[in-house]
Amino acid sequence: MVTRDNKPDIAAAVEKVYAFIEQANASTGANCLGCGNCCKFKDYGHRLYVSTPELIYLESQIGELKWAGEMMCPWHTDGRCGIHNSRFAGCRIFFCKGDCVKQGELSEEVLRRLKAICHQFNIPYEYKELSAALAHV
Repeated sequence: MVTRDNKPDIAAAVEKVYAFIEQANASTGANCLGCGNCCKFKDYGHRLYVSTPELIYLESQIGELKWAGEMMCPWHTDGRCGIHNSRFAGCRIFFCKGDCVKQGELSEEVLRRLKAICHQFNIPYEYKELSAALAHV
C-alpha cells in the first residue's frame, strides 16, 4: 500500500533500478546523444509503458502528474525531454541506435526488479501505456 511515509522508500528503490539501467547501458556502449529521438516511440513502432513504482518515483521528483490526453508524453517539449533526469525505464532503455536484443533483455530484467518493488511494498503492479496510466492518476 502506498502511503506518504513509504513513498520516499519506493522512490529510492526505483532510483536503484534506474542506476542499474545506466550501468547496463554503459557496459554495452549505449550512449545518449541528446537528439530527442528516444521520445519518438511512435516513429519506431513502439509504445511507452510505465509501471506503478515509476509513477510514484516521478511524482516524488516533479510533483503532481498531469494527464496527456492522447499525447505520447506531456513532458516532451521542443524536441527534448523535460524530465530527463527523472524519465521512465523505457526512456532509459531505448536508444534509437541501440542493440534491440540487448534492450529487450534489459527491459525484462528491469520489469522483474520493478515487480519486486511492488511485492516489497505491497503495492499493485500495473504496467500501462503512458497516456492510459496518466488518465488514472
